[in-house]
Amino acid sequence: ILLSDGFMGEDFSEEKENAEIWRTSVAHDYKYMDLAQTSLVTRVCSGDGSLILSTVQATLVRQINSYLGFPTGDGTNFELPTFQPGLLLCVLCILLWSLCVYKEFRGISLSLAAAFQIPRAKKTVFKEGTFY
Repeated sequence: ILLSDGFMGEDFSEEKENAEIWRTSVAHDYKYMDLAQTSLVTRVCSGDGSLILSTVQATLVRQINSYLGFPTGDGTNFELPTFQPGLLLCVLCILLWSLCVYKEFRGISLSLAAAFQIPRAKKTVFKEGTFY
């Protein structure tokens, strides 16, 4: 279930390639500048809410920034904050997975310990309601 396409989502390398193509073709084109001569890429990176074009790229930038914990603003503050929600989520997922693996190994070891406690003999004798 965890490795299914629905859970994993799309491959991020495709998003990276699309962003590179967008950056080299449309993002710095003078045709998409606003009246203040601000380029489309500057408006996307600063989180301009009045964008009509490149909303997919703006959404991607907003998701990456929220994962890393960057504050919303002018898009120039790239110092990593002390609290990063994406990092915390990743650590919690790894911790939960490790606890599940530990639980499985503990169950296996208890089953093996129980199997080693079974008395072994060449033949089984049933006497007074007990196996010997």
